[in-house]
Amino acid sequence: MLNYLLSVHPGFGPLSWLSMLGWLIALGIGAYLYTIWQERNPVRARFLRRFGLGSSILGAAGLLLLALKAFRLPYISWPIWSYLAALATLIFMAWAAWFYSQRLPRLLAAGVRASGKVARGARTYTSNGTRPVEARAPAPPRPVATTGRREARRDKKRKSR
Repeated sequence: MLNYLLSVHPGFGPLSWLSMLGWLIALGIGAYLYTIWQERNPVRARFLRRFGLGSSILGAAGLLLLALKAFRLPYISWPIWSYLAALATLIFMAWAAWFYSQRLPRLLAAGVRASGKVARGARTYTSNGTRPVEARAPAPPRPVATTGRREARRDKKRKSR
């Protein structure tokens, strides 16, 4: 087995063409998810951007290895590099499947529970950015201006906003 993995096999066989197709698809899907795809949920958007970046990197690495194999370089054209790249791609896809099925639903549920309140550990600041905002009651409304017409119009305009 080691002799096969460390020997030079020139040319592209059916396995090389199949792996090239797989890595082209991985590169295309990864580039699409990383650059174009829009997701409203921030947790799912972060996962899809990471998945897109990882898929793009692995697809580009696999295609680079196949291109170097086509030039029949002595050490690069060993089959072991293609198998290692394929193994890395499979491990990454298994991680993504596990994360999407196990971890992501828990993160999404935690986000739903925390909606409406300040999440534990979240950094929120006042409008001028000086200190953290605590959960507090809204300020009492201003009394209606009774001093003049201008102030009354201003208060009426503020209430209608």
